Amino acid sequence: MADLDTGEPRFIGAPEHLDWARTAGHIRRIVDEAFLAYAHRDRVELPQREMSESPDSVV
Repeated sequence: MADLDTGEPRFIGAPEHLDWARTAGHIRRIVDEAFLAYAHRDRVELPQREMSESPDSVV
């Protein structure tokens, strides 16, 4: 995926995966899921940061 921060994400696939990606709406689904994951990244990363900064952390 590229350009997730622009609001216009693009799928960049390896040549050997393009036939599969172009079928059954795979690219649209991949782009949509990647964009959602990117949009919610702070919610996922925040607990990990807090845990690693904890004085009792072993990470």
